[in-house]
Amino acid sequence: MSGVGSATARPPSPPPAPSSPPAQPKPDAGGGFKTTTKSEVTPRDGGVSGKAEGKIEKSKSAEKSYGKEADKSTPGATLAEAKYKDEFRKDAKAEVGVKSGPASAGARVSAGGGADVGAKGEISTKGAKGEAKAGVDLGVKGSADAGVEGKVGGAKVGVEAKAGADASIKAGGEVGLTGVKGSVGGEAFVGAKAGAQASGQLGGGAVSGGVGVEGYAGAGVTGSASGSLSLDKVGVKLKVGAALGLGGSVSFDVGFSPKAIWNGVTGWFK
Repeated sequence: MSGVGSATARPPSPPPAPSSPPAQPKPDAGGGFKTTTKSEVTPRDGGVSGKAEGKIEKSKSAEKSYGKEADKSTPGATLAEAKYKDEFRKDAKAEVGVKSGPASAGARVSAGGGADVGAKGEISTKGAKGEAKAGVDLGVKGSADAGVEGKVGGAKVGVEAKAGADASIKAGGEVGLTGVKGSVGGEAFVGAKAGAQASGQLGGGAVSGGVGVEGYAGAGVTGSASGSLSLDKVGVKLKVGAALGLGGSVSFDVGFSPKAIWNGVTGWFK
């Protein structure tokens, strides 16, 4: 038809994509499951970005194994081994960031908790060793930072804080052809900690030692002890601490090596 402009017909817009269903627990081979949910916003060039994630994990396993007959004469070869583990954990975290030119800032927060128990033992051609532990924890952590970057340098500053509660107990031991070792410890604490450590040694490891201190703001107790007796090292480690409001702990590590001392003494006469 003359005098009438023709227009190209546009196809109809596609319907919006359906929202994805919530994540369902995925079973694993160990009789547990893992569920993870995520959402994220990422700008192409500057602006605001964000991310959030939640995770739930549960697993349980038990296994045992025996060494191969052909390897049983090899020094240190495993003859039998057994392990057991049962744990559950739930965590959530989120972060947000802002960027404009050379300046940027961000903040992050996370919270989570879990519980676990485990044990393992091993018998080898060198001896036997075992370990058992159990623990539970719950905490919150937050941090923030800001900075500026340029062609000749930049600067950044950040702060971090965390608070939580945890309790644990652990014991282990080892008996072998060259010596024995053992340890035991436990802790229950609610609050915040900060600490420092120092250590040193003389004579190429003939004598060694260390000391550590921690400051506590909260309530709790801690204690551990371990010792070893062998040609390579005779040593003891101790740690004790307590707090109700403000408190702290102190740790000591003292040891010497009979082998290193002997090598040093005999070296004088060469």
